[in-house]
Amino acid sequence: LGIACFGVAGGWRIVTGCDDKNAYVFDGASGARLQPLKGHTNAVRAVACERVDDAWRVATASNDRTARVFDVERGASLATLEGHAAWIRSLLVTHDETHLFSGDDDGIIKVWRTDTYALQRELLPDDDGRAGGILAITMDATRNLLLAGSYDASIYVWSLRDFELLHVLRGHRSAVRSLIVHGDFILSGSYDRSVKLWDLNQECSCAGSLGTRGSVWAMVVLEGLLVGAVGDTSIN
Repeated sequence: LGIACFGVAGGWRIVTGCDDKNAYVFDGASGARLQPLKGHTNAVRAVACERVDDAWRVATASNDRTARVFDVERGASLATLEGHAAWIRSLLVTHDETHLFSGDDDGIIKVWRTDTYALQRELLPDDDGRAGGILAITMDATRNLLLAGSYDASIYVWSLRDFELLHVLRGHRSAVRSLIVHGDFILSGSYDRSVKLWDLNQECSCAGSLGTRGSVWAMVVLEGLLVGAVGDTSIN
C-alpha cells in the first residue's frame, strides 16, 4: 500500500503502509519491525520520507483523507494535514525537501510546505474535474518538473518554478499507476498492461512501449535494468 526506505547510521530503514490503519518501520538488515506509526483511522495508502536537521520524518497518506508526518525514531505524530475531500493515493517529497505533494481520488494535488506543513496551493489537472484519481507522483529534479499519473490514463507535467501545466501525455488505455524519471526519459506503468517510454528532450513524445501480462504497479531502474511489479503476481 506504499513503501519507502532511507539510510541511517550503520544501516537502513523500510517504511510500509498497511490496511490496519498504521504504517510500520522495519530494520532493513534484519527485517525486524521497530515501531508502528499510529494515528490514521483508515488504510495507509502512501508513504514518503524527508530529512530534517539530520533526523528522518515519514509522511503517510490515508483513506481517511488526511496526511500525517511522524518522527521516525520516536514514532510520534508531528503534524496532520487536512483538507482533502477524497482518499489520498500518492505522496512525494521534493528532492530539496521543501515541499510535500499529496494526490487524491478527486484528481487534486495539494502542495504543502515542509517547514510549517501549511497548504501552499492546489493543482487540478483538468478544470472539468474529469482527470480522476492521482495514483503516482514523481519529479525530474534536473528539469524542475512535477509529473502525475492519473486514472484517466494521462500523465500531467508541470513546471515546479511556477506550477504551469506544460504537457498532458496521452497514449495509455487505462490508469497510470507508476512513474519514474530515468535520464532523459519518463517511464510509465499502467493498468493497460504496458510500460511506455517518453522522451523529455522531444516534448515528452512517446518513444516506445512494451507489453506485460498484468497491470504495472511499481517500477525501479537498477543497474541498467527496469524492474517492475506486475499484477499477474510476477516481478519482471
